[in-house]
Amino acid sequence: MRKIVVVAVLLLLELWTASANLSEWFFCQVRKNEVVISLKKTDSFYKCSDTIASLEGIIIQTAKDLMTIQIYLNRHKDIEYRSTVKKDKLATLDKLQAARKGIIDNMNAFESNLVKKSVQWFVLTITPYKINLQKSLLTINTLTLSGFATPEINAYAALLKAQVDIIDNIAKSTTMAALDRYLVKYIYLKKTISWRYE
Repeated sequence: MRKIVVVAVLLLLELWTASANLSEWFFCQVRKNEVVISLKKTDSFYKCSDTIASLEGIIIQTAKDLMTIQIYLNRHKDIEYRSTVKKDKLATLDKLQAARKGIIDNMNAFESNLVKKSVQWFVLTITPYKINLQKSLLTINTLTLSGFATPEINAYAALLKAQVDIIDNIAKSTTMAALDRYLVKYIYLKKTISWRYE
C-alpha cells in the first residue's frame, strides 16, 4: 500500500509540474447548454486551451467585422442592411464571449473540485502516518521532560514536527500550486525521516 501511495503521489506531481498551469491538461466538450471537462482525451473532446484560443480568434474577427460594419454605417451606405448585420454580429459576439466565459468557469470549477478530491484522498491516505508521527512526538516529549534529550532526538523531533505541519498544510490546500508545493515537501521529509532514522 505504501508503495502505491508513493507512486501515485509521484505520478500526480509529474502531471502537475509538467505544466505551469494544470488547465493545460484539461479537455473540453462544448455542447449547446453545457461544457464537459475531462482529464482524458476522447472523441469530441479537445484541449480546452485550444478551444478558448479558437473562440478568442473568432471573437477578434467578429469585432473587426463590427468595426467594418460601423465604418459603412458612418458613411450612410446601405444602413438598413448593415444595421441588421450589426445586430446579428453583436448577438454572435455575446454568444462567443459567453461560451468562452462558460469554458473558463467550468475549468476553474473542475480544477477546484480536483484539488478538493485530491486533498481528501491524500489526507485519508496519510492520516495513519500522521498519527504515528504524533505518537512519536509524544514519546519524545516524554523523554525530553524526563531529561533524556539528545541533539539527535531533538533533530528527529524537529523533522517529525515539520512533517506533521506539512500534512496539516496539505489538508488546508485550496490550489493545485499549494498542494504541489506541500506534496514535494512531504515526500522530501518522508524520505529524510526514513533514511536517517529507520
